Amino acid sequence: MNSRIPLLSFFVALTLLVCIAPAPAQATTFLSNTMADILLNYTIVQNSNTYSFDLSSKPVVAPDNADPGFGFGVTSIDLTVNGVADTTDNEVMFYEGGYTPMGHTIIGAGGGLLACSSSNDCLTPLFDYLGPQLYTGSENSPNMSLFPPKGEVTLYDYNTYKASSLTITPVNTPEPKTIVLLALFLPLGLAFKRQ
Repeated sequence: MNSRIPLLSFFVALTLLVCIAPAPAQATTFLSNTMADILLNYTIVQNSNTYSFDLSSKPVVAPDNADPGFGFGVTSIDLTVNGVADTTDNEVMFYEGGYTPMGHTIIGAGGGLLACSSSNDCLTPLFDYLGPQLYTGSENSPNMSLFPPKGEVTLYDYNTYKASSLTITPVNTPEPKTIVLLALFLPLGLAFKRQ
């Protein structure tokens, strides 16, 4: 029984150290280059249509999909349309703030995003929206934006100019502290159960 006390004391001390470690700072408008890569969920709602997809805050952009000074595209996006997964191989393109389409003068628009299926080669996009630039950095190595306080952004349909809302939120994943605690206490529980 005495051999259990030092082992228990070790695990309690280790748990306290893990739990008291400082928490990361809150995300700001633009995710920093030094910040860890996180998964962001993009949800666009316009009238009866809802589009949703997840994207890394630091997406890998193929050299052929980056157009410096204009924007970039990310392929193999799993897009959901009105709650149903679109099974085609989708691409989402993001425009930089200097992008102004012909004849379009929408205040606050200059960036935006477009989604299309590889099967139609973007001739008929699933959606095409104008709005603020949604990333910082170069088109070859972008850092995606996270807009506070709730991540809501107004977008405008490229063809109809109707407003829609874009919500950008971090995808919830288990915190490392939780995983560490499980990893620490599982062996401890097994050790006590054996004796």
